[in-house]
Amino acid sequence: MALLACHECGKQVSTEGRQCPSCGAKVRGLKAGRTGLLTKLPALIFVLGFVGFIIGQVATPEPTAEQQKENSGAAKRDSAAAMAVMALKSGLRNPASLQWQDILASEDGGIVCLDFRAQNGFGGLEHEVVTVIKGKATKDISTWNKRCTGAGLYDVKDSVLRAIARNA
Repeated sequence: MALLACHECGKQVSTEGRQCPSCGAKVRGLKAGRTGLLTKLPALIFVLGFVGFIIGQVATPEPTAEQQKENSGAAKRDSAAAMAVMALKSGLRNPASLQWQDILASEDGGIVCLDFRAQNGFGGLEHEVVTVIKGKATKDISTWNKRCTGAGLYDVKDSVLRAIARNA
């Protein structure tokens, strides 16, 4: 606590007081210029957030052309597989009984392979496979064996099911 001269009447005033006890003038001086922790905290948070933002911008490089192509391919695959999954699910008697074994897709999404179990008309679980080629679905096992058992397909089960759950 310090004593200052009042700027209006000149008498001694404590820096802890809000006004001069003699004339009632507001105290200027150390108190007006002093800042507490509550005043500094928002400014500190703002500065740290700004620095974090700048570091994040600098540390995140632009994707290369190859990465952009790969991301585009993944989006096509996931989109084609999600449409096939939704179409299949809407045609089931009991969509809640659906249990996915595999959801595979070609790089461009032109081939989607669905391997699942679902309840049949009698209440039992039935294992089925569906191959979707350019939007046309078939349950033909020879088509499945020809198109879905070789290399070159991506497992999109987790990403597709997450995307469908987010949009549900």
